[in-house]
Amino acid sequence: MTVEKKTCVCQCGHKHIISEREIGLYTGMVSALWRVYQWALEKDRQEFTRSEIMRLFINEIDTARFGVWVLFGGL
Repeated sequence: MTVEKKTCVCQCGHKHIISEREIGLYTGMVSALWRVYQWALEKDRQEFTRSEIMRLFINEIDTARFGVWVLFGGL
């Protein structure tokens, strides 16, 4: 039996097997997601663009991790 592995090609040009992707969880990202959640509650929003929430991230690492969670984690 052959299992088809889904792959994506990111901007770096390498092929990554999505089924083997691991997403880390750390306190800084949880805090950033909490700020996004609070913002969404205040604005009564369920959908938003990334540019609307960029100010809620403290640094570029949080922004990049959020992008990974959206791409591979289904946020």
